[in-house]
Order: sequence, then structure tokens, then C-alpha cells
Amino acid sequence: YFAVCRDDEEMECELYVKDENCRNMGCIFQNVTIGTEKAYFLVNGSSKDSLIQFYDEYIDLYKIEILTAPLNITAHCTRDSASCIITWHPPLTSHVEKAKCFQYEISIQNE
Repeated sequence: YFAVCRDDEEMECELYVKDENCRNMGCIFQNVTIGTEKAYFLVNGSSKDSLIQFYDEYIDLYKIEILTAPLNITAHCTRDSASCIITWHPPLTSHVEKAKCFQYEISIQNE
């Protein structure tokens, strides 16, 4: 489960990641927007054989979020000056509102 803080209503996992024995081993929350840098996560489990202690923690979202690639990438090259202008839009994120928070690296494969 996740919530913005411990006292808020929790949202259950949307998509569980399962192991080879079909046990839930992870969770994917899609299209989540949280207005704070931290979010509250709660993991609980059940077993007919033993008690499983729950785990909860506030987590910095920027440390765990998997970003998409930059959007709308375009390249305009000219033969005369042998130069290119490459532009893009920042990736979508759940918590970063300013494009200046990102750093990019361009790898030129063919010159």
C-alpha cells in the first residue's frame, strides 16, 4: 500500500510482481502523482504457516522512481556546417516539476 502520509487513506498495489511460484514479490504503481517528495509505503503479508511482520517506511520518491526516456526527441542536422541541434522534453515524473532538475547525456553512435 502507499499513501502520502501515514494518516491518509492507503492505495492498494495496482500490479503485483510475482515470482516463479506465483507469490507476490513486488508492486508497480502506475500514473501516480504525489505532491510531496516522500510517500508512506506499507508492505504486509500472510501465510498459513507463520506470522509475517509488516514493513512500513517513508521513502524519498526520487530515489526509487524509474523514469521514462525524454519525450519528443528531434534532431536537425545540416551537411554544410556538419552540426546538429537536438531537442527534447523532460520525462514525465510523479514529483519533479522543474526541467532544470534533470541532467542528460548524449551518446553519438555514428559521426
